[in-house]
Amino acid sequence: MKGVERNYNPPELSMETMLAFLQNKLDKQETEKVEHLIQENPLYQEMLKELKESLADDPDTEEKAIQYRDAFVREVHRITDKKLYKPKGDKWHLWSMAAMILLLVIPLGYRFLMPSVEDQLRNQYFQAYVTEGMRGGDEVRNPKELTDAEKLEEDFAFAKRAYTIASSEFTPEKEQVQHYQIAIREFENILSIAEEQVPERIIISSSLYLGVSYVVLNQAKEAVPYLQKVIDHGVNVFIPDAQWYKAWALLDLGETEAAIDQFYLLANKSNDYQKRAQDIVKRLN
Repeated sequence: MKGVERNYNPPELSMETMLAFLQNKLDKQETEKVEHLIQENPLYQEMLKELKESLADDPDTEEKAIQYRDAFVREVHRITDKKLYKPKGDKWHLWSMAAMILLLVIPLGYRFLMPSVEDQLRNQYFQAYVTEGMRGGDEVRNPKELTDAEKLEEDFAFAKRAYTIASSEFTPEKEQVQHYQIAIREFENILSIAEEQVPERIIISSSLYLGVSYVVLNQAKEAVPYLQKVIDHGVNVFIPDAQWYKAWALLDLGETEAAIDQFYLLANKSNDYQKRAQDIVKRLN
């Protein structure tokens, strides 16, 4: 198979000329020539349409389009040097024009594939609640020797330990999921006990850790009731934490206005989340 002759004729209407035409940078004679070429060639008409839309939606399209074109031309030369094919006659002209149109659409496709504002905020600000320590020791005791209260403390310590491992940045992702699932199971068992038999600190902490675990595992619907329980349980130091994670859960559920309300509460009072909440409210409004 013979290679492409390197003295091929480029398209009559270049990318730079088309951009200059749209930006009114051509003189009268050049403008009339471009208008004639566009009128005679449907490919140029399509190219003009795509370029107009791209420039309107993305101010960086001009630079990107030229970069893509230049990279494309380099690739054509690389392929032709290897003598892989030989386009004939006008086919080269049509093929190159179609490729230019495709490359113009790439910036638009990238824009549509970009993460939503909510996803960008999650990537920037969201992380699992980190425990400050674990109640209960590592010593092993015979369960038969424990009182109900001691057994509850042991169960809480075990659940919290599973959560601590899950939320650690040093735990592999697969193991994180497993430990979150263990924590969910154990905290749910604790909260299934009659409230009058469980200390308030364990009820509040278990509800918070359970809610956060569900949010991390993308089970927002299950998370909201537990986080609301923390908020409704009177004055406690975990209320800002619960509001923060409830806001993320609502955002995941598509309840943007309700989520903004939660972020707004945090943005307007002193707490560890205030500055982050202020930025999120600004970007979501």
